[in-house]
Amino acid sequence: MSYLVIWQAGLLLLMCLSVIGLRIELIPFKGFAGIFGLVVLASIALAVIVLYKFVTGSQSGLQYSALALVFSIAIVGGLANFVKQVASAPSIHDISTNLADVPQFSKAQALRKSGDNSLAFSEKVAQQQQAAYPQLKTLTIDKSVNDAVKTSIDIAKQLGWQVHYVDEQSGIIEATYASALFGFIDDIVIRIQEVNVESKNITQIDLRSASRVGESDLGANAKRIKEFAKLLNK
Repeated sequence: MSYLVIWQAGLLLLMCLSVIGLRIELIPFKGFAGIFGLVVLASIALAVIVLYKFVTGSQSGLQYSALALVFSIAIVGGLANFVKQVASAPSIHDISTNLADVPQFSKAQALRKSGDNSLAFSEKVAQQQQAAYPQLKTLTIDKSVNDAVKTSIDIAKQLGWQVHYVDEQSGIIEATYASALFGFIDDIVIRIQEVNVESKNITQIDLRSASRVGESDLGANAKRIKEFAKLLNK
């Protein structure tokens, strides 16, 4: 068997083991990120070697080289897409619909581990969010606070969020969302309150979604809030 296939199989095995280690919390996020970077670099090197073989007309183990080429192209293509996402999203991981009065978590901090991202919402983050997602605003609904809480819980469940705390009296809902492959967890808080605007009572809904790990969320938290708003508007 071509050494290229052994190389390919080793990289696949390393990636699979690192994902499993991350999911069962045997490997910390920084360790996983290091392994991921190593696999990417090794995949690029593999792609260069395979391309060189094809260009120079080497026929030795051609079928195995073809498999390695497909694997390498897939890895490099995924990396290119990742870089594109990083470039298009701000380097933030905490998003709120209300930048003047940011919803606060009451349970999330106890669920986080040492080394996870801070839940402090800085002015710098607010400025970056405003520049990147100016369309994110406080939502309104023509229902009582209690009914809005029930509606919000229903929407959260539709979106696959795990609701773990509800305070109907205060209009607070807290939930989490775990990504399918890597199991990255984001904390979500929904704040529902009745306010008086121009002598009229209005029920407002504010959301905040914050990633536990990673410097950039690649736009995931903003997308999550937009999905909630879309279902609420329906």
